[in-house]
Amino acid sequence: MTGTTTDHDKLLLQAFGRIEERHEVPTVQAAAIEARLTFMEAYDLVNTLFTAGYLTHDLRLTDAGRKAIK
Repeated sequence: MTGTTTDHDKLLLQAFGRIEERHEVPTVQAAAIEARLTFMEAYDLVNTLFTAGYLTHDLRLTDAGRKAIK
């Protein structure tokens, strides 16, 4: 990704943000449920978002991830 995010990307990033705010352990399954995506959609997006630098290896938002959802 080149600094732009799709609707599903934003939904998943927002889901990870809400999970972080509640101090819960972020998992792909939890974020998929929160974002109302299938597990496989979320799994594929997590790989893309991690590669783009929006998520850390432990599924936490990076500064770039936080900026992308604003």
